[in-house]
Amino acid sequence: MNTKKNKVKLLVFPGHFLPHIGGLESHVDNFARELSKKEGYEITIFTPQYNDAKEEEIIHTGVKVIRYPSIEIVHNYFIPKFYSWRFYKLFYKVYSSDFHIAMSRTMFFTNSTLAYVVSKWRIKRKKLLHVEHASDYSHLKSKFQMKVNKFYMNTVGKLLVKRADSLAAVSKGAQTFLSTEFKVKKPIQVIYRGFNHEEAKTIVPKRFPTERKNLVFVGRLLKGKGVQDLLQALSFLKEIDVHLYIIGSGDYEIELQKLVKVLHLEGRVSFEGSKSGKECLSYIKAADIFVNPSHNDGLATTLIEAFFCRTQILATDVGGTFEVLEEEWNKNSRYQLIPAKDPKAMAKVLKKMLAKKASPLNEKLYKKIEKKFDWEEHANSYDKLIKKTLKK
Repeated sequence: MNTKKNKVKLLVFPGHFLPHIGGLESHVDNFARELSKKEGYEITIFTPQYNDAKEEEIIHTGVKVIRYPSIEIVHNYFIPKFYSWRFYKLFYKVYSSDFHIAMSRTMFFTNSTLAYVVSKWRIKRKKLLHVEHASDYSHLKSKFQMKVNKFYMNTVGKLLVKRADSLAAVSKGAQTFLSTEFKVKKPIQVIYRGFNHEEAKTIVPKRFPTERKNLVFVGRLLKGKGVQDLLQALSFLKEIDVHLYIIGSGDYEIELQKLVKVLHLEGRVSFEGSKSGKECLSYIKAADIFVNPSHNDGLATTLIEAFFCRTQILATDVGGTFEVLEEEWNKNSRYQLIPAKDPKAMAKVLKKMLAKKASPLNEKLYKKIEKKFDWEEHANSYDKLIKKTLKK
């Protein structure tokens, strides 16, 4: 195919997409926005339908979004309504389209399996580019769910990765997960996400009571996000007037609310529910410390957001977290990295961070991270990888 004369027709298969809120959703949305600015691309996003979102719409520079009927079998995990004729009609629409390359995003979503079927289950096979976001198996609510998830990834997911024409990962952590856990020998290119740091500058911080210190967590309320560790750490800080705002929802929320009562943290913790991207930034910007206590992360979007909101950060050293600031972690009290699943260590570091004024932001560091997470640059990397894949 001559990509100079013909448009590259790209099908993207994310497990979630807007208006569903999350890091994957914003990643794919920003990826599509930046890539669609380039001449020579026709992008279609095929994704589960969420709530009353439009079945079909055009966003950005001619990006088509098609949402198929789906059902949420566990929190935040959607599968197609295989009993719905509408699903098959929409699926056939993309299957029979004259696309050139399919892009799957994160192997444990069934939507990635659809990308494999669309590209490889045909007489004349199409190209498949897989982008991995995970750096570990999903830490789900029950052991049974985790076993099913692990089995799925080691069968269907492993086949997807093996048959993909090219592989990319959103962090070195995700790259290592693919290469070690699934014995991948082919090259895996690391392409970070970007962030609209100019937008962060325009966000008005949420108003918190000024007489106390305020902590903020933003993310899905799943067991693997480690919020239970943060609550335990907070219970060790009885002598400090500090309040925790938890933004997000998930199937572990009820257990967390019960834990708040067991630890006698009523009045010190607020469950704020799910918020829009801009609302999340307003909470992060107002916080004294943003805390990410996760047990696993490919590359936490919220950490990048917190950095560009100029907020102090306490995070656990999992997945791609170290890669956000690398050697800048623990240089001073502003950015602290600690082991996961250790509430006592978290409480100790929180106490130190809350006891003194935050050190000034290093503007040279800000510029460095700004360049590292620049969407225009990473869209160029995707552009080169897609065209390289088409030549295989």
